[in-house]
Amino acid sequence: MILRSHLVQLLALAIVLAVIIIGLQQFQLSYIHPTALYWVPFFLVVNGLAAMVTFRALQKDQQQMILTYLATTVFRLLISVAIIFLALMQGVPDRITFVINFAVVYLAFLGFEIYGLLTNLRAHLEKDTDQYGESQQ
Repeated sequence: MILRSHLVQLLALAIVLAVIIIGLQQFQLSYIHPTALYWVPFFLVVNGLAAMVTFRALQKDQQQMILTYLATTVFRLLISVAIIFLALMQGVPDRITFVINFAVVYLAFLGFEIYGLLTNLRAHLEKDTDQYGESQQ
Protein backbone atom coordinates (compact mmCIF):
# COMPACT_ATOMS: atom_id res chain seq x y z
CA MET A 1 0.00 0.00 0.00
CA ILE A 2 1.39 3.39 -0.89
CA LEU A 3 1.25 6.38 1.40
CA ARG A 4 -1.08 8.43 -0.78
CA SER A 5 -3.62 5.61 -0.93
CA HIS A 6 -3.42 5.14 2.83
CA LEU A 7 -3.93 8.84 3.50
CA VAL A 8 -6.93 8.96 1.15
CA GLN A 9 -8.47 5.99 2.97
CA LEU A 10 -7.72 7.68 6.30
CA LEU A 11 -9.47 10.84 5.07
CA ALA A 12 -12.46 8.77 3.93
CA LEU A 13 -12.68 7.19 7.39
CA ALA A 14 -12.59 10.63 9.00
CA ILE A 15 -15.37 11.89 6.73
CA VAL A 16 -17.55 8.86 7.47
CA LEU A 17 -17.00 9.24 11.21
CA ALA A 18 -17.75 12.97 11.03
CA VAL A 19 -21.00 12.32 9.15
CA ILE A 20 -22.02 9.68 11.69
CA ILE A 21 -21.26 11.99 14.61
CA ILE A 22 -23.12 14.92 13.03
CA GLY A 23 -26.07 12.66 12.28
CA LEU A 24 -26.21 11.39 15.83
CA GLN A 25 -25.84 14.91 17.23
CA GLN A 26 -28.86 16.00 15.21
CA PHE A 27 -30.98 13.62 17.27
CA GLN A 28 -29.61 15.30 20.42
CA LEU A 29 -28.80 11.98 22.03
CA SER A 30 -27.44 12.17 25.56
CA TYR A 31 -24.66 9.67 24.86
CA ILE A 32 -22.96 11.78 22.18
CA HIS A 33 -20.62 14.36 23.72
CA PRO A 34 -20.81 17.89 22.23
CA THR A 35 -17.06 17.89 21.54
CA ALA A 36 -17.04 14.53 19.71
CA LEU A 37 -16.76 16.13 16.28
CA TYR A 38 -13.48 17.88 17.23
CA TRP A 39 -11.69 14.58 17.80
CA VAL A 40 -12.02 13.40 14.21
CA PRO A 41 -9.64 16.00 12.72
CA PHE A 42 -7.31 15.52 15.70
CA PHE A 43 -7.03 11.79 15.05
CA LEU A 44 -6.82 12.39 11.30
CA VAL A 45 -3.75 14.58 11.79
CA VAL A 46 -2.10 12.35 14.41
CA ASN A 47 -2.67 9.16 12.42
CA GLY A 48 -1.66 10.85 9.17
CA LEU A 49 1.64 11.98 10.68
CA ALA A 50 2.21 8.52 12.16
CA ALA A 51 1.54 6.94 8.77
CA MET A 52 4.00 9.27 7.05
CA VAL A 53 6.71 8.42 9.59
CA THR A 54 5.98 4.70 9.32
CA PHE A 55 5.97 4.65 5.51
CA ARG A 56 9.23 6.63 5.45
CA ALA A 57 10.78 4.03 7.77
CA LEU A 58 9.43 1.25 5.52
CA GLN A 59 11.24 2.75 2.54
CA LYS A 60 14.53 2.77 4.45
CA ASP A 61 14.44 -0.61 6.18
CA GLN A 62 11.66 -3.10 6.95
CA GLN A 63 13.10 -3.92 10.37
CA GLN A 64 13.14 -0.19 11.19
CA MET A 65 9.49 0.01 10.10
CA ILE A 66 8.37 -2.42 12.80
CA LEU A 67 10.06 -0.42 15.54
CA THR A 68 8.76 2.84 14.10
CA TYR A 69 5.20 1.52 13.83
CA LEU A 70 5.24 0.39 17.46
CA ALA A 71 6.72 3.74 18.54
CA THR A 72 4.03 5.72 16.69
CA THR A 73 1.33 3.51 18.20
CA VAL A 74 2.64 4.18 21.71
CA PHE A 75 2.91 7.90 20.87
CA ARG A 76 -0.74 8.00 19.74
CA LEU A 77 -1.81 6.19 22.88
CA LEU A 78 0.14 8.55 25.15
CA ILE A 79 -1.19 11.65 23.37
CA SER A 80 -4.74 10.33 23.73
CA VAL A 81 -4.30 9.57 27.43
CA ALA A 82 -2.80 13.02 27.97
CA ILE A 83 -5.76 14.71 26.27
CA ILE A 84 -8.25 12.71 28.31
CA PHE A 85 -6.33 13.54 31.49
CA LEU A 86 -6.16 17.26 30.67
CA ALA A 87 -9.85 17.39 29.76
CA LEU A 88 -10.82 15.68 33.00
CA MET A 89 -8.60 18.04 35.01
CA GLN A 90 -10.21 21.03 33.28
CA GLY A 91 -13.64 19.79 34.37
CA VAL A 92 -15.18 18.75 31.08
CA PRO A 93 -18.95 18.19 31.49
CA ASP A 94 -20.31 14.64 31.15
CA ARG A 95 -17.00 12.99 31.93
CA ILE A 96 -18.11 9.42 31.32
CA THR A 97 -19.66 10.32 27.97
CA PHE A 98 -16.50 12.22 27.03
CA VAL A 99 -14.19 9.30 27.82
CA ILE A 100 -16.39 6.70 26.13
CA ASN A 101 -16.87 8.79 22.97
CA PHE A 102 -13.16 9.60 22.82
CA ALA A 103 -12.32 5.91 23.18
CA VAL A 104 -14.76 4.93 20.42
CA VAL A 105 -13.21 7.40 17.96
CA TYR A 106 -9.70 6.31 19.02
CA LEU A 107 -10.60 2.65 18.51
CA ALA A 108 -12.13 3.37 15.09
CA PHE A 109 -8.86 4.92 13.90
CA LEU A 110 -6.83 2.16 15.60
CA GLY A 111 -8.94 -0.50 13.90
CA PHE A 112 -8.31 1.19 10.57
CA GLU A 113 -4.56 1.16 11.23
CA ILE A 114 -4.62 -2.53 12.15
CA TYR A 115 -6.64 -3.35 9.04
CA GLY A 116 -4.17 -1.40 6.89
CA LEU A 117 -1.21 -3.11 8.51
CA LEU A 118 -2.69 -6.59 8.03
CA THR A 119 -3.49 -5.84 4.39
CA ASN A 120 0.05 -4.60 3.83
CA LEU A 121 1.63 -7.59 5.58
CA ARG A 122 -0.56 -10.06 3.69
CA ALA A 123 0.53 -8.57 0.37
CA HIS A 124 4.21 -8.87 1.35
CA LEU A 125 3.72 -12.41 2.64
CA GLU A 126 2.04 -13.57 -0.57
CA LYS A 127 4.83 -12.00 -2.61
CA ASP A 128 7.59 -13.69 -0.55
CA THR A 129 6.15 -17.24 -0.38
CA ASP A 130 5.43 -19.90 -2.98
CA GLN A 131 2.22 -21.88 -3.39
CA TYR A 132 3.15 -24.23 -0.51
CA GLY A 133 3.77 -21.41 1.96
CA GLU A 134 7.53 -21.81 1.90
CA SER A 135 9.83 -18.80 1.73
CA GLN A 136 11.34 -18.07 -1.66
CA GLN A 137 14.37 -16.32 -0.17
